Amino acid sequence: MHFLPLKQTDVVSKTLDKFKRCYGVEVRDGFILGQSTITDSVKCIGAFLDLDKLVEENASNDMVQLLRIPAISTFSIHTILEIVNQRSQYSTERQFQDTTGSIKRIFALCCENAVIIENLSETLILIMYFLILELLQQMGYALPEIVSEYLNNVLLTTEVGSFYTDLPAYATCANLEIMAQYGLADLYSVFQSLVDFSERNFEDQFEPQVVANIMASVISRCLEIPHELEPNSEDFQVQTTLVPILDYINHNNELVNAHFDVDRQTNDVLLLLDLDQCRGRKGLTEVFISYSPVQELVHFEKIYGFSPSLDPQMATYMNLCLDKTFLSQESSLDLFFKWFEIKPCVQFCILADTVYINDCIESFYELTIPFSADADSTYSSTNFRYDKKAFKVFAEHFARARGGDAKDFEEICDEQVEQNESNSCEGIDLPQLAWMYYYCVDGKSRCGRLDKGQIIRLSGYDLASAKKRLLAYLSRYFQWRQDFLQKKLPLISASMRRVAVHEQTLIAKLLCQVEQGESIFLSDAKVDSEKLQEYPIPSLLKDSYHHYSSSTISEGDSVQECFLSTDELSEIQYYSDFFSP
Repeated sequence: MHFLPLKQTDVVSKTLDKFKRCYGVEVRDGFILGQSTITDSVKCIGAFLDLDKLVEENASNDMVQLLRIPAISTFSIHTILEIVNQRSQYSTERQFQDTTGSIKRIFALCCENAVIIENLSETLILIMYFLILELLQQMGYALPEIVSEYLNNVLLTTEVGSFYTDLPAYATCANLEIMAQYGLADLYSVFQSLVDFSERNFEDQFEPQVVANIMASVISRCLEIPHELEPNSEDFQVQTTLVPILDYINHNNELVNAHFDVDRQTNDVLLLLDLDQCRGRKGLTEVFISYSPVQELVHFEKIYGFSPSLDPQMATYMNLCLDKTFLSQESSLDLFFKWFEIKPCVQFCILADTVYINDCIESFYELTIPFSADADSTYSSTNFRYDKKAFKVFAEHFARARGGDAKDFEEICDEQVEQNESNSCEGIDLPQLAWMYYYCVDGKSRCGRLDKGQIIRLSGYDLASAKKRLLAYLSRYFQWRQDFLQKKLPLISASMRRVAVHEQTLIAKLLCQVEQGESIFLSDAKVDSEKLQEYPIPSLLKDSYHHYSSSTISEGDSVQECFLSTDELSEIQYYSDFFSP
């Protein structure tokens, strides 16, 4: 869904005409761009077809080609330089040399930035190119017409309203404090790197909001276009691509009546309308594609700046990431999850006006781990104890694997453990040797520094008990989060506020179901499996904007002897890649 101010609607029709001329796009008669019917609250662009002008005799199996966009008229990492380097796109040789030389030089300088390289992707490369092109344009450099048309009439005029649109405000408002668990710090670090780079190289020719707008527009409009690996092969790879005109088509999984494809002979991108999926065969009909067959609310808000309508026939998901401020207040769960590299995220499944916690995915089982406890355990709350001298365990293992005295390794291990514990990354990137797990096997007490996979695979792991404890914890968290968001809601940006409202709405619904004794776990619900799809939870954040610390763990909650009846030799073998030379 791509938003434009009302005053821009006249530009849309002109844009379509220019694209047909500049890009050689073939457009079926009756295809137009106009104000979408998908929402009344916000004015946005959509694509329509006048079915009265359709010559159905040309349709094959009720599939009608609406658009054909030549491969060289799309923007990907494989085509953008080819377009820029076309001598015929410039009025003079001097313009050609100045523009192409500057693009190559500035792009190379941008790639020297460590944050950019660490986050490099096809999408980021496209953002870098269009940012450079816009800044060069501001300085008076000539650009190919097809680039300037797309840049000025699409990328710079699209109002997305996504996470990326609000990036300039993240450092000056409460977004990072309240919603950082959704990956804002990682997004902001890339944005700020592009801002810093632009300020150094373009001085007064630069506005930070331009970076944010180009990021938001490129990311929201990119499509994954399939290309065969070999001629006539069934093996494909996808290329992140900006496709003029096609990227105006809106998403609606309930009303989807079209899809895009590639002409194998020419690599042209096609938009195909399925007449069988149109409501009627006369009059004006809006064209819809599916941005994703599985709808997840945070992803849509983050990338596209809107939430899809809930499909009553299929599940919609929300990956609700937990606030680490709360996790750090009880049993140092924030640090526990970091050591076990468990993503603190609960997946909600919304179906038929009911909200379920998805307990059918592996990430949910991992969430239960810190809440596991044997009925006859000495430790009433948990089976885990933290080792404040875990660095000595690492030193001992290094000494055994490499030879030498463990004391020779202690200082560097102490520094490494402290550094990895305290940084803002959600993963520890070290073997899990800091938490001792106490458990029973065949009635015998055991303990060991097990990782999450080993614990879940234990035959005696009491999942039912752990789920019950986790639910009690989540109920407290949800109550706290509701109150917290209610106080902070006015302080965050519009895109973040929409996600926060989703949280509030779904949490309130879930808590109401708990009070009424209704099912809240997906495994307990009688749901048709055909209505469910899998959707992954987010990956671990590189920068969670959270300060991890073990200082709140008391001595009574920690291991007193670091080698308490665990099998160190098996640990060395298990983590051999880490400890071996």
